[in-house]
Amino acid sequence: MGSERYARMSFFDLNNLFKKPVRLPQWKLDLCYPEGSLPVDEIHQSWLSTWRSCGMKALLSATERSGGKSSYYMFAGSAFHLALEDAIKAPDRARWLHHSKDPRYWLDLFDRVFLQHPADSYEEMNLPRFAQQLSNNEILYGMYMGEVITYGLLMLESAGFTILDCEVKIVVDIPGGIPYVGTIDLLLWHKDYGKVIGDTKTSGFWQRYFQDKSLTKQSFSDEQIKHHLQLTHYDWMGWRAGMWDNGDVGHYFIFTPANLTKYARGQNKGQMRGAPFFFGSPLAGNVTRYESDLKSWLDLAAAGHFNRMYPGIFGKLDCPRCPYGDVCLNDKAKAGLPDYLRGV
Repeated sequence: MGSERYARMSFFDLNNLFKKPVRLPQWKLDLCYPEGSLPVDEIHQSWLSTWRSCGMKALLSATERSGGKSSYYMFAGSAFHLALEDAIKAPDRARWLHHSKDPRYWLDLFDRVFLQHPADSYEEMNLPRFAQQLSNNEILYGMYMGEVITYGLLMLESAGFTILDCEVKIVVDIPGGIPYVGTIDLLLWHKDYGKVIGDTKTSGFWQRYFQDKSLTKQSFSDEQIKHHLQLTHYDWMGWRAGMWDNGDVGHYFIFTPANLTKYARGQNKGQMRGAPFFFGSPLAGNVTRYESDLKSWLDLAAAGHFNRMYPGIFGKLDCPRCPYGDVCLNDKAKAGLPDYLRGV
C-alpha cells in the first residue's frame, strides 16, 4: 500500500520529501528577532540610534502617539531629497534646472512628499511661500536651490565619481524575523575607492527659509566620517542584502549642500561657506564589528531593556524637549511601565 502511494508521487514531490531542511546561515539565526519581540515592525537605523540615546524614547516612539507633529525641517529635508533624486534621474539636467526655477515644480514635489507622509503629520507651513522661496535666488545670496543641487552633482562627477543610484532602499529580510530596512541617499563608484556610499545633511538651509536667519556652515572631520554609524549600518545592510561583499565599500561621505552657497558680506564675501563633501575611509573590519554590536543592542531591546537614559548636552537635560517627555516623566505611558506606577 505504501509503495503504491510513493509510485503515484511526481518526481517533484519525491524530491521535496527527501530534501534536507535548509539551515539559515549563523548570522541570520543570530539576528532573527521574531515579530513581537521588538516594538517595531521594521528595524531602522534611526530607531537603533534613538535606542542608544534613550531606551524609553525608543519604546515610546514605537508605541505611543506624542501628540506632536514633525517639524518643517523634516518636511524640507524630504523635499530636498526628492529634488536631488529628480536631478540625478533627469534625462536632461539642464531642462530639470530650468523647471526647478518655477514654484509650480516645488508645489508638485510637495504633493509627492505628502504621498510618503500625510500633510497633517507636519507642522503647519505656508507651502506657496516656501515654493516661491525655493525658486528665488535672493534667498541663497545669488543661487537657486536647483543650482545648488546641480553644482554639487557637477563637482562630484568632475572629481571622477560616477553616480550609480540615489535613494537606494535596502531590505535585509530574515525568514521568521523582523526585516531590517534602510535607504542610502547616494551610491557612487570611483576607480580608486570602488563603491562609495553617502548621506545628505540639509539642516544648514532651513533656518534661513523659515526663520529668516543666516545659513549654517556644516563640517565633519575624517574621523567622524570613517566611524559614522549611520553609514556603517548601510554598509552592513548592503553586504548582508547581497549588494556587495564585505570590504567593497571603500569610502563613506557626507554631502552638505548648504556649504555650496556663498557669503554675501564680510571678508569671505563671494566665497563658498565650506567644502560640500566630507570623505573618510572606513576601518578594516568595521562592518563585522558593527554586526556583533548590533546583535548586542537588539538582544538587550528584545529582553525589555528600555531604560530612561536622561540624555543631555553640557549638563542640560534634553528630556523637556522630547516629544514624549510629558508621557515619560509623568509616568503616563501605556507601555514599559511597572503596574505600581500605573496605579494598577
